[in-house]
Amino acid sequence: MKKRVLAVNAPAYDQSKAFFPPEIAYLVSAFKKNGIQCDVFDANFDKDMETDVIESIPALYDFVCIFADCYPFPYSDDYAFPYMLRIARQIKKVADIPVLIGGRYATLHHKEIVSCHNCFDIVVRGDVERIVVDIYNDYFHNGGFSTAFPGATYLKFQGEQKISDVIRLEEDLDELPFPSQKVQERYLVKKLADGSCKRFISIMSSRGCPYHCKYCSSTIYKRKWTARSPENVAEEVYAISQKYGNVIVKFADDNFYVDLVRAKSIINQIAEKCNRIIEFTFCARADQIVKHGMENLLFFKKHGCNSIEIGIENGSSNSLLNYGKETTVEQNIRALNMVRNAKIFPSVDYILFEPETSINDLKKNLTFIKSQLWGYYHPVLYSKIVPLEGTQYEKYRYLSEEQYFTCKDVYHVYTSMNQFRSKYQNRINALIDIMNSVQSNNVTINKRQYIWLRTLPYMFFSELITHQTWDQKLNFVDTFSLKEQVDEKLALIEQQICL
Repeated sequence: MKKRVLAVNAPAYDQSKAFFPPEIAYLVSAFKKNGIQCDVFDANFDKDMETDVIESIPALYDFVCIFADCYPFPYSDDYAFPYMLRIARQIKKVADIPVLIGGRYATLHHKEIVSCHNCFDIVVRGDVERIVVDIYNDYFHNGGFSTAFPGATYLKFQGEQKISDVIRLEEDLDELPFPSQKVQERYLVKKLADGSCKRFISIMSSRGCPYHCKYCSSTIYKRKWTARSPENVAEEVYAISQKYGNVIVKFADDNFYVDLVRAKSIINQIAEKCNRIIEFTFCARADQIVKHGMENLLFFKKHGCNSIEIGIENGSSNSLLNYGKETTVEQNIRALNMVRNAKIFPSVDYILFEPETSINDLKKNLTFIKSQLWGYYHPVLYSKIVPLEGTQYEKYRYLSEEQYFTCKDVYHVYTSMNQFRSKYQNRINALIDIMNSVQSNNVTINKRQYIWLRTLPYMFFSELITHQTWDQKLNFVDTFSLKEQVDEKLALIEQQICL
C-alpha cells in the first residue's frame, strides 16, 4: 500500500532572505492533483526537527524528493548540496526507498551525482512537476523503474546507469496546478528596509528570459521565455487574496516586463477579479523601462506597483559589455530617474566586480554611484559575478579570489571592501534597522546619524578608489581616514539606542 511522499527543501545560503521554494510548492500540488499525499520538510524552518523526521521515514514515507530552491541566491547551490547529500545518506540508512534530487545543481551535475553518490536513485533535470509524478507512478505501478523518462538520470535503471542529457521544460504553464499555498504561507511575512513587516506572496507568471546575460543562471536552461495567461495568473492571485487578505504580490519572474501588453493585462485582470487594487512588485531591465516609457510606469503605479527590481548591474560601459547586458549606462540612469519620478521605489541589482574589472571601471562606478545610488540600502559595493557552471564565466569557478581577478589592484580593493563588510556592515545594518523601526512608529531619529550610517560604506569605497597604490599586505580598513571616528561614533550610537 502506498504511503506518502516527503519533499525536502534544503536551507538557503542566507536564511534571513530565504525565498519560498517554487519547485516544491508546484510539486506538492502536482502530487495532490494525482491523489498522492506529499508532506514538506523545509530546512529553513524545521531544521531542529530533522532527526525526528528522518526517524519517521520508514513508517510514513515510500518516496523522498530533495530540492534546493535557491532563488534569489542561485550561487548558494554549492552551499545547499552538501546538506542534500547528508540528508540523502541519512535516509538511506533508515529506509530502502527511492531518493530523488532536483533543482539547478542537480540539472548541471546529474552525471557526477549518480557516478559519485549512491544515495540518490534519480536525478531530475529542469522542470519537475510532471516528470516526478510520472517517475513515482512508474516505480510503484511496475515494481521498479520500467520507463526511462527523458530528463531523468538513473543510478540504476534495469541494473545499470542511465544518463539523460535532456532538460525538461514545461511548455503550457496554465496546465499546471497552482503552487501549494501551504508551502508558500510560511514565507508570507518579510521585513523591509524601512523596518516594517509586510506580507508577500510570490507568483511566477512566467519562466525563463529572452535575454542572454553571460553570468545569469537562466541561460543554463536555454529555454525560451514561457508565460502563463493573464487569466490564469489573476485566478491564482484571487485565490491567495481570498485566503490571506491584504498581501503584496511579488512577481518572481526573471523578467516580468518582457511583454508589456500581457503585463498590463495581468494587472487589469487582477484588479477586476479581486475587485480592488493589489500591491505588487516586479523585475525589469533598464532598457525595457526606457523603451516602454513613463506613461506605462504611471499605469503600474496607479494600479498598485510599489517597487521595481531593476537589473542595473554596473555603472561602467566596459563592464556592461563584458556582462553581455546589452544595456548602457545612460539607459540605467534614465530608468532610475523614470522610476523615481513615477514615485516607485527602485530596488537595484548590482554586480560591482567581475574578473576583467579595472581600476578605471571602478572609478566610473564611483561616479555613477555618487550620482544615482549614494547611500543606497543595502550597499551595492560588495558583490562580484559568481561563476556558475553552464555560464560563460564557468572557467573562473575553481580559481582562488586572487586568481579570479586579472587586475591585482582590483583584487585588493575587493578584499578591502570585504574587510570593511566583515568589521562594520552588520553593526551598521543593525543600527539602521532599529532607526527604521523607530521612524515607522513616528518617533524622531537623528537624521544626520542615519544618513552617516547609510553612506559610510560608500565613503570607504570612495577613499579606496582615490588611493593611488595598493599593497597586498596593507589592511585598508585600519588606514581608513575616518576609522577612529567610525569606531567612536558607532559605539556612541549603539549606546544611545541601547543596542
